Amino acid sequence: MQKFKLIVSLLLLSISVFAQLKYENWRALGPFSIHKSTGETSAPGLGVYRTIDIHPTKPDHIFIGGMSSGIWLSTDKGITWKCVTAELPVENVKKIQIAPSNPKIVYAASTVGILKSENGGLNWKFTSLNILQKLPCPDRQKLNDDRTLLTVSPRNENELIAAVNDSLYKSVDGGLNWNLIKPDWLCQFLEYHPGSGEIIYSGGANKKTPNAFSIIRSTNGGNNFTSVTKGLPDTSKLVRLHDITASVSLADPDKLYVTIFGDAMVPTTVKKENKKQLAGTFLVSKDKGKSFQLVPQANNYRMIDSHFSLFHPYSADENKNEYNFDYADKSFWQGNFQQVGWATAFAISDKDPKTMVLAGSGAALSTDGGTTWNYLRKQGNYHIHGDIQHAKIIGNDVWLVNDGGVNHIDLQTRVQTRLEGYSGQDLWGFSTSFKSEVMAIGVDHSGTMIYDEKIYGKDWYHFGGGDAMTASVNPFDDRYIYATPYNHQIIKRPKFLRDEATSVPSPISFGYIPYRNVEFHPTNIYSFYAVDEDKPHWRYDTCRIVFTPDNGKTIDTLLEFPKKAYGKRVRLSVSNPEYVYAICNKPSLVYKSMDAGKTWQLITPDHEKAIKYGFSDIVIDDRDPNHLFLTVSGFQNEIKVLESKNGGQSWSDFRSQSLPKNEILTAAFQRGTKGGIYLGCYPGVFYTSENLNSWEPVGKGLPYSSVNFLMINYDKQLLRIGTHRGLFETSLVEENSPKALFALNKTKLPSGKSDEWKVFFYDHSAIAGKGSSWKWEFPGSVQGSSFEQNPIIDYETAKPGKYSVRLTITDSKGVSDSFEWKDAIEVKYNYPWNLRERKLE
Repeated sequence: MQKFKLIVSLLLLSISVFAQLKYENWRALGPFSIHKSTGETSAPGLGVYRTIDIHPTKPDHIFIGGMSSGIWLSTDKGITWKCVTAELPVENVKKIQIAPSNPKIVYAASTVGILKSENGGLNWKFTSLNILQKLPCPDRQKLNDDRTLLTVSPRNENELIAAVNDSLYKSVDGGLNWNLIKPDWLCQFLEYHPGSGEIIYSGGANKKTPNAFSIIRSTNGGNNFTSVTKGLPDTSKLVRLHDITASVSLADPDKLYVTIFGDAMVPTTVKKENKKQLAGTFLVSKDKGKSFQLVPQANNYRMIDSHFSLFHPYSADENKNEYNFDYADKSFWQGNFQQVGWATAFAISDKDPKTMVLAGSGAALSTDGGTTWNYLRKQGNYHIHGDIQHAKIIGNDVWLVNDGGVNHIDLQTRVQTRLEGYSGQDLWGFSTSFKSEVMAIGVDHSGTMIYDEKIYGKDWYHFGGGDAMTASVNPFDDRYIYATPYNHQIIKRPKFLRDEATSVPSPISFGYIPYRNVEFHPTNIYSFYAVDEDKPHWRYDTCRIVFTPDNGKTIDTLLEFPKKAYGKRVRLSVSNPEYVYAICNKPSLVYKSMDAGKTWQLITPDHEKAIKYGFSDIVIDDRDPNHLFLTVSGFQNEIKVLESKNGGQSWSDFRSQSLPKNEILTAAFQRGTKGGIYLGCYPGVFYTSENLNSWEPVGKGLPYSSVNFLMINYDKQLLRIGTHRGLFETSLVEENSPKALFALNKTKLPSGKSDEWKVFFYDHSAIAGKGSSWKWEFPGSVQGSSFEQNPIIDYETAKPGKYSVRLTITDSKGVSDSFEWKDAIEVKYNYPWNLRERKLE
């Protein structure tokens, strides 16, 4: 690693000039739309959504509920959307229902409680059934995602039943008070009879026997329930219960249709060994849930008893060629229930009770009451995103919410449309380029998505498969993205709209849902550090710190963490990149290197509680590589941030008392400030500096979510964050004084077969771009100097030797700063120069 000297020159007397502190509103950046002609266009997503409901007399009014983005409302049939719970701590919404007797009343079941709107869904509040007193809290302490449901009486908008904490509760006063009516019930569906305020159906299992399915029924408004047995399968047939889904139509309200899915022990066809295989049944009750009978299927030939048949593609048969699933068999398995339990949807038309949709990873349509099934969408247009969570059929409109958002299918044409304009991506990766406004995200249930307005406009380019994780843009050469669109790749972006991105496998395994980024060298464009895992996804044995000097062509292992320890971060000092810091957890350890990773020393704080909770990030002051801030994990307010002024030799608490118990997930230092630090938390963002005495909340109106990524845009003076709801931005709290720095693509000449005498320089200065200027000095080069921000300099006439480079930046207020890299360029041999010298001789 090269050494360099920093020279500061100020034109004003003040050391730094700060504007008034800014606490502006957060602005949502989406993504809200996906490019439809380039990239992977089959089934990319805009977020995971769980539930939908349509206004009974205003079919343009649509509610959707997301897994991490709250409740959204459209009043123009999905053209535009608004998040109507953005001011509430609501993320995961499992069920939304408009009260049939009064559409102004709308209820929603979320993982933090039951909500209610009294003005048609424009504004929301919590009923008394909630866990607000526990917030913030980890997901495992929230209400169960899969079993938080509700149903509203068709006769009285104030009567409703809710499934919360594995129990059923009833309210008769619109949620002001709740009574426990059935404890220890693992609820999977919950529905009122459409014409009765007394009959209620529910499917699930008793808590003590979670794999023994049961359907229960009440005839007195939920005060008592009895089990239904007549016509149902043998409960002992399934060794594991996956899902029970039900649907009933207003057009035929006395019929209740039910699907039951689970694992059954079934002999394989060749060896006759009992193995778990996915089994399912499709039933109907024609007498208001008193008894059931099998719905006959057109050609469902793999029945294992009088009720259950097998899902063939995922069976344990040795002879799969003979018994593989035939998509022409026209049975309900056309819905493709390979991930049943996570994604199952069932809907019957409100106008025609013979028209119904069953969906899992795909969607199937029946128009004869469930006997014969075919593809729902018209073949030939792009796919519906798999993992469908909820369905609704209103007239000729079929609505599907899934792991990619919302889709609409016109039953007359069978053409489907992916709706856009909402955002709810659970981001597992996010980063930006330094100046060019290129952004990349890794999206849960979708792929790597890239934003480049010059090529794609306001749309996002979609690359790769699902469950994308790390997405690190090279901050200088933004053509390169180091990402995990399920598998680890180095992606090279195209320059033009007509071209597609390409990729090569990455030699670095970036990790499974790591919420960490590649750490780039501040002056060498293609050099970076990363945490590498020795096995794919969550099965790692060893994490280590690796370094590549050549954009991933070669990899050096610098540090290996203890066996099974989780490598959390690697961070690099901007002012002196010889200083490298690394963190791991389980055990909680902090490492330091002062020679670019060649040797390491432990600098773990001697702090029992901090070690107990573990560390989430480390921040390095850009004025001093030994001035450190270490953030502590956990939903707690005992110890939040530790500070060291001597490179980790000693640590002390840093303003922890002014922070709430919100868990700190990441942190970032704002260059050019007096100790300006941002914390990304669950929930919220906080900031402090030497100009403040405590941590302060950043911005206004940020929805409740986890902030896993912080990106500072110095050019526009913006802070951008990646959350489980998508991207947001706001102005930086304080302006920074200019801090000059640059990077380059090579230091030794000649180099390469093309442009061998040219060096590409990239401004890496912390400076607001508007009204600023750049002055470069290049001794020995053809140009000699430049006033461009990112010049390309030719050293073709340079005499062999070493040459320094100096950059001076000046902002709009006249404040300047300089950075000089001594002996940055080495010309090893120059044939044209030697030839000229000989001629002169």
